[in-house]
Formats: sequence, C-alpha cells, structure tokens
Amino acid sequence: MTFRGLLWAVVGFVFISGAAPAPDAPDYRKYAPDRRVDILNVALDITPNFEEETIRGKATLTFKPIGKALKDWKLDAEELRIESVTGTAPVASFHYDDKALLIYFAEELAVGREVSVTVNYSATPKKGLYFRTPKRGYRAGDTHLFTQGEDMDSRAWFPTHDFPNEKFTSEITCRVPEGMVAFGNGAKVS
Repeated sequence: MTFRGLLWAVVGFVFISGAAPAPDAPDYRKYAPDRRVDILNVALDITPNFEEETIRGKATLTFKPIGKALKDWKLDAEELRIESVTGTAPVASFHYDDKALLIYFAEELAVGREVSVTVNYSATPKKGLYFRTPKRGYRAGDTHLFTQGEDMDSRAWFPTHDFPNEKFTSEITCRVPEGMVAFGNGAKVS
C-alpha cells in the first residue's frame, strides 16, 4: 500500500480481568453520538488576544441533513460566549448551556439540503487552543498559540461536532498582530 501525507497507527492489546462493567457504569464502552448531519466544511475566522489569552471567532459550518429532516441541531461548544447564530436557512432561536449549542431552525431542513450556519463567539480556551505568553513564563519572542483538538478538545475553542466519527474539510483565517506569522497544514490560499 502507498500512503501520502501523515499516517498514525496505533496497535494495542487490552487484557480484561473480572466481569465487564454494567452499561450504566462510567467504565462501560462509550460511542460517539449519532450523526444527524454530514458536515461538509468548517470555516473559522479567529482573532487571538495574546494579553488576555482569549479569542474572538466566527465559525461557519456547511452541512446537509442525513437520514431524516432536521428541525434542530446540537453542536459541542464548551465554555464559549455565544453572541449570535445565523444561517442560510432561517434560525428561529438557539439555546446554549456552556456545554452545547442547540440551534432551532424556523423550518424543517430536508435531507440533502445544503445549509450553512454562522456562529459568532468569543472564548478563553482551557484546552484545544493553547497560548504561550510571557505571563505563562515564556520569553516575549516565543509568544505563540497552537491547537491540539484530538480527540475531543476542539469544542473548547469553536462550536462543532467534536467526535472522530465526522470528517470534513476546513479552513482557518487567523488574524495575528503585526509582526507575527500564522502557519498550518494544508494549502495557503492567502
């Protein structure tokens, strides 16, 4: 086989002694939630504030309902400050409880209909996006931030379906202060 790009392989063995945990026990096998939509693309536009270690963001998620029509959609969003939610299909309202963003559409979305929602928000990420600043003991010249969302930490810096059972294309616009450079994997488009 030939592979291009980065390949991660994990091989492991599990030895179990004793009885399997009950289905309602914390140690019982857990699965990602069912996908109600197929996310096609996530476009993020973020502006970091290195002094306050916060970000302002706009996340635009393009998706299509799968399986059955969609009246509401739940996104993982941990400790974000949600300012607004709009869409190419009218958004009737949204509810946010510091763990999840529930978006209610004004009309039922048919299976296969392509729709985008845009969430304007801000955050002080505790995981997923990490600041390295002088206030954390780093030299001023080493000031930077980086992301590490595996396996379910992206929800702490943008709203998403944050489980490994969904694949989509992504684009990030990062507005950094003068003199800083932004880089990432993928093709640079501007």
